[in-house]
Amino acid sequence: MKFSSRRSLLLISFFLPALAGFARAETRQTDIPNGFLNIYGGFASAGNTNLRIDNPNYTGSGGGYSYDVHNLKMKNNVWGGLSAGGWFKQMPVSIGMSGTFDILPSAVKEQIASATYIPKTGSSSVVSLAMAERNLMLMGLGANLIVGVPLKFARPYFGVGPALFMAFHTNKFAGETPTTSMDAKIGYNAFFGTDFFLSRAFSVFVEGKLSQVNDLDFQPYPSSNPGYHNKYDRVVSRRMAVGGSFHF
Repeated sequence: MKFSSRRSLLLISFFLPALAGFARAETRQTDIPNGFLNIYGGFASAGNTNLRIDNPNYTGSGGGYSYDVHNLKMKNNVWGGLSAGGWFKQMPVSIGMSGTFDILPSAVKEQIASATYIPKTGSSSVVSLAMAERNLMLMGLGANLIVGVPLKFARPYFGVGPALFMAFHTNKFAGETPTTSMDAKIGYNAFFGTDFFLSRAFSVFVEGKLSQVNDLDFQPYPSSNPGYHNKYDRVVSRRMAVGGSFHF
């Protein structure tokens, strides 16, 4: 199924309960506690990316070089996280803040990719480049503004905010010891979902989430290859999750 179809089904599953709640024309109890703690997990669909491989200090034949790798495919994966926050007000529209910690394991697939080869001297050329698998682990710390519409048994909501993404990158070249490097950049999270109330203290929810961070730049350490960089212009993750929430 194409992603657009999955997204349509998700939107329907999130907001049908909300419409049903409106149809009841009943007001949800307002004594639900303001604080909440969530735990969640689900499936992540990783978007394609572009990668620049720089090795200006290469001493072999031809000297330094760069590759601009186009439309690099990344693996889909699972993800999970925690969030906590509180509502400043509950009715008639809920407004609050939340903090999130997400773990997003991913990897660049082993593949043959189109790339522009840029030598230190001479003219550029378009080539097919054999790409080894690269692991890319993201951990995101986010702060979000959240807005919800409280109904009798459910609360549809959405949120958006900045996030600090700590990224760990591992090259896995055949016959070589894997090298790991780290970078950290500010990106963003945007999400929407529906909370289903089981009791005053507990609820379950479904959630869709989009995250993006740009310009991740990795240089291996210890630097056995000084000046060697893997630079990703963007890393995009589209996610769905189910979770449980404790209200206090």
